[in-house]
Amino acid sequence: MIRQTLRMARWEVIKLRRRWMPWVFLAFIVLSSQLRLLTEYQMYSNADPGRIAVQAGPANEEGEHSTISISCLDIRDGLVESRLSGIPTEFRQAALQEVESLRDRCPALLGMYDFARTNFLNNATLPGSLSYGINMFGTLGYLFVMILAAMAIGVEYTWGTARQVLAKGCGRGRFLAAKVLGLLAVVGIGHLAVILFMGISSLIITYTMAGTGISTDVMQWLRPGADVVKSMYMMLPYIILGTFFAVLTSSASSGIVISVVFYISESILRWIIGSYLGPDAARILISVNTPLWMASLEFPALNNLSEIYNYLRDFLSTFLPILAYIVVFWGGSFWLFKRRDLKPSTGV
Repeated sequence: MIRQTLRMARWEVIKLRRRWMPWVFLAFIVLSSQLRLLTEYQMYSNADPGRIAVQAGPANEEGEHSTISISCLDIRDGLVESRLSGIPTEFRQAALQEVESLRDRCPALLGMYDFARTNFLNNATLPGSLSYGINMFGTLGYLFVMILAAMAIGVEYTWGTARQVLAKGCGRGRFLAAKVLGLLAVVGIGHLAVILFMGISSLIITYTMAGTGISTDVMQWLRPGADVVKSMYMMLPYIILGTFFAVLTSSASSGIVISVVFYISESILRWIIGSYLGPDAARILISVNTPLWMASLEFPALNNLSEIYNYLRDFLSTFLPILAYIVVFWGGSFWLFKRRDLKPSTGV
C-alpha cells in the first residue's frame, strides 16, 4: 500500500514536471529571492557613512577645487591624517575643522551604517542567506501552491484520468495522498532550487566584499535545515486547501479561482479582525499563523523550566492551528472525493 502510494506520488512529480505552471512559479520565486537580496544590498550601499568632501587645493583655471573624500569610517579607523597628508598647509586647517564637525555626527551615522551592513551580511552570506531564501516561499508562495494543487486535482476531473486510475484498484484515499505527496515533493525541489541560487549568490558576495566570510558555527548551519522543515509543514495546509477546492468544484479552473478568492479574502479578514478585535482574535486564520510559524525560536536552556514552557507555548500556539487546518480540510477533501461520482467536469 505504501509502496503503491509512493510510486503514484513519483508519477505525479513527473507529470507536474512536464507542465509549464510549476516552472513559472519556480522561476518567479527564485527571481524574487535574488531581487530581494539585491534590494538589501542597495539599502546597505546607500547607507550614509557620513561622507564629506574637503578642499584639498587651490582652484584650477575653470574655478574647480580638488577635493578629498572623508567619511566617518575614516575617522573610526584613524585614517584621517594619512588621507590629508598631501594637502597644502593653508587648506589643511580648514579641512581639519570640517572633519571635527563631522566627528560629532559620526556616532549616530555609524550606528545606522553598521546596522545596515550587519543586516545585509546576515541575509547575504552563508548560512544565513539560505534561511533568507527559504522565507521567500512565504506570501505569494502559499498562493502558488494552492493554485498548483487545485490544478493538479482539477485536471483529473477534466480529463477523466482519476476514474481510470481508480478502476485499476487504487483506493481513493491513496489517490489523494499520492497527489499531496507529489505536490510536497515538487515544493521540496523548489526549496532546493532557491537554496542553490542563494548559495551561489552568497559565495559571490563573500569573495567580493572585504571583511566577510562563511560561518563555521554548526548551529547556524542547522537552522536552514530546520527552516526547510518548517516551510514544508507550512505549505501542507495550503496544498490541502487547493485540493479541497478542486474536489469541491470538480474543476481545475473553479478550484483555482476559489483558491485565489480565499487567499485574498482571508488576508482582508485578517486585517479587519486584527483592527477591531485585536491580533489574538485572528489566530484562527491560517495567514496569521504563517509568519509566526516561520519566525525563528531560540532553543531554551534545558535547565530552565520557565524558558522551556515559554518555548513550547509559542511553538504549539502556531503548530496546532496549522494542524487543525490540515486535519479539517483533508477530512473534507477525502469525504467529498469518496462520495462523489468522478464524471469529467465541463470546466477546464
